[in-house]
Amino acid sequence: MTTIASIIAAVAARYDLKPADLTRRDRHRNLARPRQEAYWLARQVTDRTLPEIGMAFRRHHATVLHGIRLIERTASDDHKAELLRMVREADTTRRTAA
Repeated sequence: MTTIASIIAAVAARYDLKPADLTRRDRHRNLARPRQEAYWLARQVTDRTLPEIGMAFRRHHATVLHGIRLIERTASDDHKAELLRMVREADTTRRTAA
């Protein structure tokens, strides 16, 4: 089962960030888009609610919803498919290594 923590780790690795960067309170542009992609992924592949996703990122659920809607509106279908593939591969690798 994919967790929010594994999504954070996968997105951080994709953007050459530390997982803690995605949960910091900073609003730097270089962190905002990866964080929003992680919100979107968390909503797509977990059964977590918006408040639960928000707690994992130290954000309000409305901020998470805004980020999810932004990704839905602006990311291409190909990009979203690549994000989903990345998380599934990372999850498979994690389970195989365990």
